[in-house]
Amino acid sequence: MIKPLVSIIITHFNNEYFTVEAIKSITNQVGVDPKEIEIIISSDNDSQNLAKKFIAICPRVKFYVNKSSHGPGYNRENGLKHAKGIYIYFLDADDKPNPNFLIDSLQLIGNSKDAVATVCLSHIFFNMGFPLKKRYKIYLFSLVKNILLWCLSFINRGNLPLGGFYLCQLSHMLFRKVVVNKIHFNPDYTNGGEDWDYVIQTAKYGSIKILPKLLLDFRYSVNSVSQKTSRNRLKTKSYKLLTSRISDDVKSGMLYRLFVYYYNHFII
Repeated sequence: MIKPLVSIIITHFNNEYFTVEAIKSITNQVGVDPKEIEIIISSDNDSQNLAKKFIAICPRVKFYVNKSSHGPGYNRENGLKHAKGIYIYFLDADDKPNPNFLIDSLQLIGNSKDAVATVCLSHIFFNMGFPLKKRYKIYLFSLVKNILLWCLSFINRGNLPLGGFYLCQLSHMLFRKVVVNKIHFNPDYTNGGEDWDYVIQTAKYGSIKILPKLLLDFRYSVNSVSQKTSRNRLKTKSYKLLTSRISDDVKSGMLYRLFVYYYNHFII
């Protein structure tokens, strides 16, 4: 039996359609032997019919049920318990990697001994009904983020500076499992900033390499938990807690000052 090269952990909550699309985006990957790709669904839904449906799309799917629901970080760690790959990819069910995502990310991280993760650029899209006012803010931030990552890939030897943690989302990244085994998702940030804290922890063990290509379709859905108005207060509280704990080495430099501006004008 071939040991998987990469384990892809997809967290499933409620939207079956999104998870089906995510699985199909993995089956469409090119340049990597399908036998070297392990797909793990970590779900809050204990449904045998659901498991059968996902496995019917791709026989390599392994379906695991969480004992309780404590947010995406808990679900990802539940999936990690079963992962056997050398590399780990945390794919949110509502996002879709382009066909070259895996091969390009694997080549980049494999060619750098000090790299612990990679991050790519992304293209955003919205589901119907997403508020127009929010779209403008999100488009602006996404554009700035892609430009910054693209520029940094050339002027900073392809490395993400510590202060650029907020330019990352986990679905844009590929990780070495030996590093992932050393860190954990902090439940303090379940309502906001969980990905950023994970990136900060990762950067302590080596460089995060920037892949200056648009390799992911990043979805914004009006029904997603992160967009619900009722969650905004908890989200802001979680962000404030994270920023209060950020170390001085992360806070140094222009990138962090840009984060403070973004935090004050786009989040709060």
